[in-house]
Amino acid sequence: MGCDYYIVKLLCVSLDVHTQFTIELEREQGYYDIDYDEEEEDYEEQCNEYKKMMLTPGMKPIMVYQGGDFRSIFLATKYKSIVENELNVRGKKWSDVREIIKVERRYER
Repeated sequence: MGCDYYIVKLLCVSLDVHTQFTIELEREQGYYDIDYDEEEEDYEEQCNEYKKMMLTPGMKPIMVYQGGDFRSIFLATKYKSIVENELNVRGKKWSDVREIIKVERRYER
């Protein structure tokens, strides 16, 4: 079954100023539910505004890891093994990690 857009939650892992990678945590499908009459003069404008609103991330970025430590025990418990596995695949160590931020991205399919 198709969808109109995706909502993706990611961990953005920064190793240095120029190197970063992302780990996808979850992906949801989103559907437009446009409730405007096609015969209205501003239909196109209203649809564009609605789509822009739906594609705007609903979650503010969350700092997960910075300065060599997780921001909380909860975050460490939840994400440490996920990041560790990805670091091992890439041949990196925790000492290479500068910061980790959880973000939401939305995009049309």
